[in-house]
Amino acid sequence: MFLEEKIEKVFDKMIADPLEISLKTHKVRSKFGFESFSTRINSDLRIIWDFGQNKINIIDLFDIGGHSGSVKVYQ
Repeated sequence: MFLEEKIEKVFDKMIADPLEISLKTHKVRSKFGFESFSTRINSDLRIIWDFGQNKINIIDLFDIGGHSGSVKVYQ
């Protein structure tokens, strides 16, 4: 499966339930210095996000990047 397809599949699952167990979503301290959520795309790629202010049907996407290496999304 191409990376774009994996990302699309993850976003589809996030739309249905951003905390669904297969997404392995958990709280993290992002490289931006604040706490947000991390959702797994593959073994290294993560989406960093948080719920929108109204916490209903909106997520704020902050970053997509690696779990480690030079483009890591964690502090």
